[in-house]
Amino acid sequence: MKPYRLSFATLASIAALCGVAAAQAAPAQSGNDDKGFTSYVQFAGTSNSDGQVYKLDPSVGYNFSGHFGMDVGIPVYFVRASSTTAGITSTNASATHI
Repeated sequence: MKPYRLSFATLASIAALCGVAAAQAAPAQSGNDDKGFTSYVQFAGTSNSDGQVYKLDPSVGYNFSGHFGMDVGIPVYFVRASSTTAGITSTNASATHI
């Protein structure tokens, strides 16, 4: 297995476990008390003839009240360049005129 695939699998597993751990937190109290930890993971990617780019964007935070909270996240990019090369071919043609 290539090293970047192993790293991606490891990061994706950690992000998934963080989300599961946050989902298993104690149930919210009755009322409008929105305090506590939050977590969010977004994964996006694109691919074209130039290669592939993927972005894993996990974040964690804490809500101090229903109106104020803080989040911190670090995006991780995975880039794979295209393995094909496109080039310009030229021919050198000459003609002799009499």
